[in-house]
Amino acid sequence: MDPILGHITSNKRRTFFLFFLYAVLFLIIGYFIGIYMGEPVVGLVLAVIVFGVLFLISYFGGQGVVTSMAGAREVSKQQEPYLYNTVEGLSIAAGKPMPKIYIVESEVPNAFAAGRNPGNSVIAVTRGLLNRLNRQELEGVLAHEMAHIHNYDILLATVAVVLAGTIVFLGVIARRSAFFGGFRGS
Repeated sequence: MDPILGHITSNKRRTFFLFFLYAVLFLIIGYFIGIYMGEPVVGLVLAVIVFGVLFLISYFGGQGVVTSMAGAREVSKQQEPYLYNTVEGLSIAAGKPMPKIYIVESEVPNAFAAGRNPGNSVIAVTRGLLNRLNRQELEGVLAHEMAHIHNYDILLATVAVVLAGTIVFLGVIARRSAFFGGFRGS
């Protein structure tokens, strides 16, 4: 088997395993919340609903969540022709669909890719990266991000970021609810 195809298959398998672990975690949390409320089945049903919504958001809209968390904005060919042409050239050379391009207005040099597959992906770069690198260096960084897209590394990373952020968010809600007198049993 081609090593690249093995890597892609492995990343898809890891993504499924990550979803499975989060599903189990949500079921356990839902069960204990249900016990606390006096109705374990209600807790399990709520956990299934919450996980289902999170699954749909992270799988189908994860790249939007990640780019908004980073403060990125989508740019067009007219707004950033240099960046657009560089990504377009790499996409043609790789024989892959053109990802959407985003800019993060930060002077820290950085770039990332997000999405669920090559046909539904984004590449975001910071203003600092564009200001510091010449064309060849920028192509190297963008080719690296395109490799993440091609190998489905972005699917695993995007799902992990969205689900981890959700757990943190739910933890903050639980802490504040407990602090302000929520979660009281009947």
